[in-house]
Amino acid sequence: MSNTTCRPRGIAKRALALLTAIALATTLTPNFAFAGEANNVAATTAEQSSTAGSTGSLSADDATANKADATPDASESQASGSSSAAGHATTSSSKANAGELTDPSNANKVPSQSANSAKPANQASSTKADTVSATLKISVYGTTLVSHTFSIEKGKTVEDMLNLAVEQGYINNYSHGTPYPGYTAYYVNSITVNGIAYTQPANYSEYWSSTINGAWESDGINGNKIESDGFSYELSYVSNDPNTKFEDYPTSPNAPHPDKATGSDTTSYVKNEGNTSAATSAPTSSNNAALSWKKAYGNGNYSEILTLGDSIYFASSLLNANWTPKTAVLHRLNSKGEETASLQLFGTIDASACRMAYTDGVIIIPLSNGRLQGVSASEMKTLWVSGAIASGAQNISTVTASGGMVFTGTANSLDSSYNAATGTFFGINAITGERVWANEEANTGFYWSGACKVGNVLLYGNDAGVLTAVDPATGKTVSALKLSSAIRSTVISNNAETETYVTTNDGTLHKISVAPNGSLSELGTASFASKSTSTATLFQGNLFVGGCAADYTGTLSVIDAATMQVKHSTSLPFEVKSAPLVAKAADGNTYAYFTCNGAEGTWPNCTSGGGAWVYCLETNTATKLFDATGSMANWCTKSIVMGADGTLYWTNDSGTLFALANAASSSNGNDSDSTQTPEKPGTNNQQNNKAPDSNPSEHALAATPISAGDASAAAQAPLSDAEALAENEASNEGSAVTSASSARGTSSNNSNDSKGAPWLPIAGIVAGCVGLVAVGAFLFRRRSL
Repeated sequence: MSNTTCRPRGIAKRALALLTAIALATTLTPNFAFAGEANNVAATTAEQSSTAGSTGSLSADDATANKADATPDASESQASGSSSAAGHATTSSSKANAGELTDPSNANKVPSQSANSAKPANQASSTKADTVSATLKISVYGTTLVSHTFSIEKGKTVEDMLNLAVEQGYINNYSHGTPYPGYTAYYVNSITVNGIAYTQPANYSEYWSSTINGAWESDGINGNKIESDGFSYELSYVSNDPNTKFEDYPTSPNAPHPDKATGSDTTSYVKNEGNTSAATSAPTSSNNAALSWKKAYGNGNYSEILTLGDSIYFASSLLNANWTPKTAVLHRLNSKGEETASLQLFGTIDASACRMAYTDGVIIIPLSNGRLQGVSASEMKTLWVSGAIASGAQNISTVTASGGMVFTGTANSLDSSYNAATGTFFGINAITGERVWANEEANTGFYWSGACKVGNVLLYGNDAGVLTAVDPATGKTVSALKLSSAIRSTVISNNAETETYVTTNDGTLHKISVAPNGSLSELGTASFASKSTSTATLFQGNLFVGGCAADYTGTLSVIDAATMQVKHSTSLPFEVKSAPLVAKAADGNTYAYFTCNGAEGTWPNCTSGGGAWVYCLETNTATKLFDATGSMANWCTKSIVMGADGTLYWTNDSGTLFALANAASSSNGNDSDSTQTPEKPGTNNQQNNKAPDSNPSEHALAATPISAGDASAAAQAPLSDAEALAENEASNEGSAVTSASSARGTSSNNSNDSKGAPWLPIAGIVAGCVGLVAVGAFLFRRRSL
């Protein structure tokens, strides 16, 4: 065959081989290389669709699991019918006078059947719609029934959020009134929660009050729009009767409460002899003092600290933006600063003092309005909550325990000079919470005072300067003695319980004889300061007491208990209001630990203050043991207490809890300053907030510890606050995202497995390339022929 004939045939063969190779590469590459990616996209799309569905609508179990615990939130002083609250309620109620009442037949219906189950603001109606976070809080007589943060479309109204709460099962239904003539706003007049309707009666003896971010609102549920994150709408069902109590507050009267206290524990603000400790390992100077840990809780009201074995107990009420207190929380920490449990209390604690006590395994916490709450120290469960003494009563005196009872007094009202004008001193059964007796004072009250059991009588002082001895079982007065000035300190006694000592406001320490029959007589006095509200401590024949001079600088004095002569007086930069903690150290010297109520710099930007001071009796010198600076600095009226290992604990007005140890024995604890969110104390490990026998998907009642066991060191925020619940939900959402990511990875792998091994896409490309190489070789071979 001629070359002329073969050349076209050769060219045709080579072209055919080239096209075949290209077709093979093209066919194999998409089928293999893109198959896995297509499957990944499909799996991701399906997953996103599933996630969106679960976010947009909650199942019945999810809705139940996310309901707020039945925990108290609002200040009782607000809930007891203050003039501003009553005025607002009257205005709101008059505008809603012709309102609809809740249909009893709807009380137990599921949300979709309720009278107000209209479509709520759509949380996921459009990916382009701006959404914001908004919190709904509903409380009854100071106890929070609902506290939840919703994601809602920007510009929606409070009414939309209420409808959303109905749809998601947080409330059964609600009703509102009609606008008053000439107005457009209308207000809630009835809400049904957990099948119980709370409807304001015609005479408004009980009523719904509403606030937005803590301030009274006047635009109604239809006029208030939600425009930004952090919006909070609070509805409070309150009564004009301060004794009205939410009977469903969870208590556990039969909870175990074994008594584990030892002589080295701090079981009260002061013991019979004052603030003493048997530990000898405390730091004695700034050279051997080391900050073991600190925790910043934030601006709030704080109690004195109790130490029981390895545990530290204290209560806190953080403050709202308008300076009203939030519902208190009882915290339990270990010696490393890790929060092992916390409990939402019934109400708030007062600002200037909260002096808890421990007896028979029960911690007694004084609450606003004169209530006391008994909590099992081991179980962190509420045994009882006592009734209120009076609306607005300040519960700021020392709680004293003796003979199975606890005793304290209140300042029910103050005069124009801020002296207690009226008050009540009372005794309560420490185990049952029953009020056994109460002595009312029509012309005076009890402000920072405190009782002491001496012999057969109980002694306490009042703002009129009268020291009274009563029968502790009945409260019946046995004798009384008028002293030189108002008594704003706790009575202490000697070991024999024959003599007592008490400080009066004029800077005088009084020594009183107590006869076997309870009669009182003054044995001597010591004038040591211009003014004092410090409770003295008796230690080995010496009395240690703080005060201030005429120029408002501070003093710490040592007085001989036998002669009542001032032995030493040390000048300090600020007044000493605390009860000096006195103990022997390993070096054999006697040391007094105390705080000063003042700070350098301009409040609230203090630069130094609220740290710890130490006085050595043998050298008659007082030095700063620890300087609280920066964000830790503030004023301080709190006393220092000592743990069994010699660690010193106290708080100041910065909201910081300090643990100061001897440097030789100090181990680094949990300093949560960098991770603590001050407005959210105690929100860590909220997943542990479950009753022992509860379903994992359900939140436990608030009477069970907020956190227990493996709780981390972050401080707790009151569960009743929407912030705390929102943080919990954010944590849950984070877990959901993690789970989704894990699911996505599993889905992708499964998709690949279903299509073959992951090397198949590469095989397709390789096959195409081999084909091209073969064609190239063929062409080269033919050309060389």
